[in-house]
Amino acid sequence: MNMSYEPQELRDLIFCHINHHQILAVQALAKTMGWQALGNSNHLGTGTVEPLGNASSCLLASRDRG
Repeated sequence: MNMSYEPQELRDLIFCHINHHQILAVQALAKTMGWQALGNSNHLGTGTVEPLGNASSCLLASRDRG
């Protein structure tokens, strides 16, 4: 990976990695609780447009129907 000298580019890369780690942690926690991960999106179209996305989602389903 080649990066420029811009500090914003490094900042965006770090935030992207943090975001990815948080989504993986949520999915791992859901799995240990017996939930099912239905899907996720790393780049939702909310708010102002950022180069690497600005919002993520993780859709989970619980097996408990009570």
